[in-house]
Order: sequence, then C-alpha cells, then structure tokens
Amino acid sequence: MELDFLTYAQRLQGLGIPISPEQKAIIELALPVICNDRKFSRCQFWGRIRGVTADYWLIQGSGDKEKLYEHTLYSQDCVEWAELPSVDDEAKAVLTSAGVGPDSQIPFTGDAALVHRTPKAGEEEEDEEEAGPKATELQRLAMQVAHIDSRTQILPRDAYYLAARRKVSLSVIQ
Repeated sequence: MELDFLTYAQRLQGLGIPISPEQKAIIELALPVICNDRKFSRCQFWGRIRGVTADYWLIQGSGDKEKLYEHTLYSQDCVEWAELPSVDDEAKAVLTSAGVGPDSQIPFTGDAALVHRTPKAGEEEEDEEEAGPKATELQRLAMQVAHIDSRTQILPRDAYYLAARRKVSLSVIQ
C-alpha cells in the first residue's frame, strides 16, 4: 500500500518531525511533475536530511517497474530538483578518511558545493588547488542515502512474482 505524501507528512508530524504547509504543498505538486518529466513509473518522497545551513529534501523514483528505487533526487528549496551523483570507491575512501563516512556523527553543512579532501599528515593546507583525491557534500549525501537504504530496506512477502516467461514482475497488491 502506497501512501500519498500528505498522509505521510501527517504521520511525520505526529512523530514530531515538522514539515511546513508550504513545503507539503510544494512537494505534493512536485511529485507528479517529476514522475512525468523524468518518465518514472514510481516516485515517492524519501525523506529529509538536516544540514547546518540548509536541509536536503529527497525523492526516489524508478523508470522500470522491476527496479524499485533507481534514482534519487535532492533539493534544498523543494522547487529545483537534481539527481544525486554516483559515488565511486575513491570518493568513499576520501569521505571515510576525512571523517565523514556513513557512520559519522558530523552533521551535513547544507552547502552542496563543499569539497572534502583526504587529510595529509604534516602538510599545511596552503595550496587549495592542489590536485588530490576529493569528494563533494553531494557524494557524501548519496553515500548516506545508499547506506540508510541498505540498512533499512525490507521486501514484503509476495511483492514480486515470477511470470511465465521467467521475468520477475512487481505484484499489484490491493
């Protein structure tokens, strides 16, 4: 059973997670527009990750019925949405060595352009343009979303079925 966003927002409000009426209205209107523009068959609100200066609002959607949440989009104003970048192993290593890995207690800054670099022992940070491994706050956000998804994802019984031609399909549960 999929809840519409307003029902979901009311349940969050009951848990003490406030979403302003303006944000509710904007996200409720943005969901069908994003689904239509990006040709998603499914699109739903994923959540909000708080930052020091701004929050990240997240929506997940997929273009195929067989793959659940393939794309994650973020916004800081609930109006302009962009897809989160992919995170390679080098970026994961940089983020982990910078102390902002998936289990870090350091808050997000809210600055999407922030660059994290691998700290080098004994060197002063005089040259900001020095070429070296680096990762952005958006890659950190993408890594955190993937980490939360992998830790909390559950699959209801009979959510998928094997069709006659050996194709896995999403069940329509009513």
